Amino acid sequence: MISTQEYSTLQETYTLSFFDVSKAIELSAGIGITTDPEIQLDKEYLQVRLLTRQGLYKDALEVAEKSLRNAQTFGNVQHICYMLLSNCILQVHIGELEIAMKYATDALRIALDSDDTPACVKIEFQFGRINILKGEFDTAREHFYRALSHISLYKDDKERGDILLNICSCYMHEGKWADAVIFGSDAIKTKVQYHKELDMENALECGWMNYAFGRYHRVRIKDETVLADAYYNVGVAYRNLSDFNSAIEHLLHALDIKERLNETHGIAYCCNELGMLFKQKQNLPKALEYFEKGMQLLQSSKGSSTLGYIVINVADIKSLMGLHTEAIQLMQTSLSFFSGVNDIYGMITAQFNLAVLYRTSQQYSKATTLFKAILPTIKKLQARMQEVQVYYELGLLYLEKTSYGKSVEQLSIALALAVKYQYRNETASIHKSLSECYQKQHLFEQALLHFIEYEKINRELYNEFSDRNEKNLILLYEVEKHKRLAEEAKSGLESATQELKAKTQELNNFALHLVEKQEYLDTIEHGLERAIQAEPDHKHKIILELLRNVRSESLVVKEEWQLFQMQFNRMHNDFIQTMSRKYPTLSASELKVCSLLRMNLRSKEIANLLHISVKAVENHRVKLRKKLGLERDANLIHVLLHTDSIAS
Repeated sequence: MISTQEYSTLQETYTLSFFDVSKAIELSAGIGITTDPEIQLDKEYLQVRLLTRQGLYKDALEVAEKSLRNAQTFGNVQHICYMLLSNCILQVHIGELEIAMKYATDALRIALDSDDTPACVKIEFQFGRINILKGEFDTAREHFYRALSHISLYKDDKERGDILLNICSCYMHEGKWADAVIFGSDAIKTKVQYHKELDMENALECGWMNYAFGRYHRVRIKDETVLADAYYNVGVAYRNLSDFNSAIEHLLHALDIKERLNETHGIAYCCNELGMLFKQKQNLPKALEYFEKGMQLLQSSKGSSTLGYIVINVADIKSLMGLHTEAIQLMQTSLSFFSGVNDIYGMITAQFNLAVLYRTSQQYSKATTLFKAILPTIKKLQARMQEVQVYYELGLLYLEKTSYGKSVEQLSIALALAVKYQYRNETASIHKSLSECYQKQHLFEQALLHFIEYEKINRELYNEFSDRNEKNLILLYEVEKHKRLAEEAKSGLESATQELKAKTQELNNFALHLVEKQEYLDTIEHGLERAIQAEPDHKHKIILELLRNVRSESLVVKEEWQLFQMQFNRMHNDFIQTMSRKYPTLSASELKVCSLLRMNLRSKEIANLLHISVKAVENHRVKLRKKLGLERDANLIHVLLHTDSIAS
């Protein structure tokens, strides 16, 4: 039987699992056996979480499947739903996407039947992630949009930002960079706003202090990671749109967050992307600076493929700077990194780039041997682009060696493949090289035919690029315009809100002034009335004169009330006229009471202002409820505050 202390340990372990897995595992060892089904399910959920956090997906899956069966036995619908979701996520981790889809489908059915909106959001999100992995981006977006529609039922900017970021990723996979900018920017805005609202005080409302701290700590770190990813994605999109200034701004934001969180790989990714950007800008020294920074960060992570790709980029820059020997040495180093982690695609990429370096440094024998050595693997992997590039590079190699027959042979194979796979940029380049090769052989007719094809495709590509660039610029202009309009609207709203607050305060002060004045007059009037009874007859004239003055002051109060009423109507959209039109049976006194109730004045304040008793005010309230036809549980002040619905 689990003890109270052990149950407390269970809660603490769950908290630690968010940010200190080692400590959580250590604590979980002290949790005993329980006969309470609810606690048993909590224990199993914790086990799944800890195993998943350690990357032990198959072990986690075994516990998750067992926990699902237990939840079905105990009839715990919520746990069934979340264990189905856990099984779905774990199946994704081990690459079983179809099985994952089945678990997600079952989980969604239960979530919809039980009106569990947060679960629906999480499940639709997983559907979207699965479809991204399957390359079905339209379907992925449909699921993300459904998740957003569920979120609209309850405010959760954290999950909304995650979903927007994944929609951005869909567009990035498709090369739709302008759309990626729009959704990525929305993700950033949502996350920034969420961070402003997230503080320790709100976290403590979640329950136990330890749990609250753990949740706050986890959410803050995880969410800043997502924010950095959003900045990174938008930066990449801007780079591909050739908007380098915006790209640099967003990538530096991402880099700043990653450095603050001390995420080594995240910092390296940002540095790599900044290097690519400066390479595009032809700023080779700056590109090299960022590539080398990323490379140095990952030197201790020799089991990382990322390091291999960054080393390739460093080698590429060295080659462009004319430092071919250094470039070759670096490319050989990258190949050893990929071999160490058995990354086949990385190895092929490094070998291909190394062969190109051999060709450009005129080491033709080494280049030829390496190109021919990697061809079988490329064909086996169905890496079509690289297959075209290998034949093209061999064609260029033989062209440089003046072996024109072999050059035409290799370039012709490359051309046939490029046309087959519809690689138009490569097709144009190959036509140009074939034209050059035939020209050197004085075969001018063939040279002209290939040059015409090259020019034709080049013009088509340029026109398409221009059209695409124009559309992208229009989209970016629209994004900036909407941002500006949103800022102007926000500024105008803030200004109007401040003005409304000031006028409301003025009106409240006016009302309180009337209350105080009426209270003063009441005091004087009652005092004089008592004095009349107590003083001798010869003072009656003086006292009566004072009484007349006080009563004349009451007339001034009535005039001030009329001014108050006019000001109130200006502030509250002719509220009194609206009420009179909708409810013609309301008396003048009842309309006054309505106005003052709308201002949230208390019954005593209303009584003093209207020179009536508190009981009379309460009676007015009762009559108002009847005349407005309100149900017993309806809130009178709430109805009066929402006069627009009354007017309709």
